Amino acid sequence: KNTRTEITAIKNDATVFNSEFSENFDLVITDVPCSGLGVIYSKPDLMLSKKPEDIDALASLQKKILSTASKYVKKGGVLCYSTCTVTKKENDGVVKSFLLENSDFKLETTEKANDGLLRLFPHTDGCDGFFVARFRREK
Repeated sequence: KNTRTEITAIKNDATVFNSEFSENFDLVITDVPCSGLGVIYSKPDLMLSKKPEDIDALASLQKKILSTASKYVKKGGVLCYSTCTVTKKENDGVVKSFLLENSDFKLETTEKANDGLLRLFPHTDGCDGFFVARFRREK
């Protein structure tokens, strides 16, 4: 059976809560700004422009975006968090911080991410470095 879903794009500051969206969506995807160090093979100049304090600032911004986006997920809904980096601070660190502050969300395991965290690397997966975490909001 063919079903058609309509998608509407809305411009919104991801760090500022919009009450109009509160618990309104079954799925929220956050593809956050990151250091991009997962795509270093295709963009080697990234290593020249990144400093440790950049990673700290990005992780802080990512936490804020993820926290805001989580408020838009319906109970029972899914929240995805993704980056194109491989740093633990931007990936595991953000996820850990989020889970500590949001007990109504749990990581969901998948066939490829048995801990709920999907990590892709050029040397093992044949693609750029990426990270994805999938959370489910408890009912």
